[in-house]
Amino acid sequence: MTNLSVNINKLALLRNSRPGEHPNLLDFVTRLETHPIVGITVHPRPDERHVRYRDLLPLKSVIRGEFNIEGYPSQALLQRVLSLKPTQMTLVPDRIDVLTSDSGWVPGFDDELLKHVCTKLNAAKIRVSLFIEANTEHVRFAAESGVDAVELYTGEYAKACDTNNLTRVEDELMKHQSAAECARTLGLRVHAGHDLNLQNLGRYLQMCAPVDEVSIGHALTVDMLRFGLDSCLEHYCLLVSGCNPE
Repeated sequence: MTNLSVNINKLALLRNSRPGEHPNLLDFVTRLETHPIVGITVHPRPDERHVRYRDLLPLKSVIRGEFNIEGYPSQALLQRVLSLKPTQMTLVPDRIDVLTSDSGWVPGFDDELLKHVCTKLNAAKIRVSLFIEANTEHVRFAAESGVDAVELYTGEYAKACDTNNLTRVEDELMKHQSAAECARTLGLRVHAGHDLNLQNLGRYLQMCAPVDEVSIGHALTVDMLRFGLDSCLEHYCLLVSGCNPE
């Protein structure tokens, strides 16, 4: 069974469009966790357009499951993570002006920083996941850096599904299968994320099994507007548990 972590960044983006606390992130977390999800993911960015640094402590106080903080390990974010001690930190190579995480951490990008951060997080008993491309070389690089898990970037797979390019879909799935198998061989957890949704999630999980965790935010938020929170979470939770409600 694959675990589902819900990314609440887009709920925070909606809240930030007006003064006040509507929608209230803490209330939404409480409702989300009435469903069989593993926990909550946040990605506080330097411009704080989504989840803000001040949100982290209140969120930690109400989250009953796992708390995953993702982002580029700047000194400001790393200090907060080490103080809060969430379940997991997912390291991403985002530029400061990036709209969304659209690529994985590659060998040669801040290698020494990555090893230093992994050492710090390991010492604090915080699980470390590295956001990478579906590439066996990158998986081995991640293992050598001291991470516990890899999160495979699924954006290209999702694009292929959106365009109904079946050859490209199969090519992407083969890359992800190889990367996931390599990760498991090296003793790493296998996570996946970016643009996964109700249309492409089931096939991905079937072809790349076992996948330990998927993190979904944007599509899930859109589907909450379509179906309502409870019906939306029912759909996603059934998919990750291996049952397709369709």
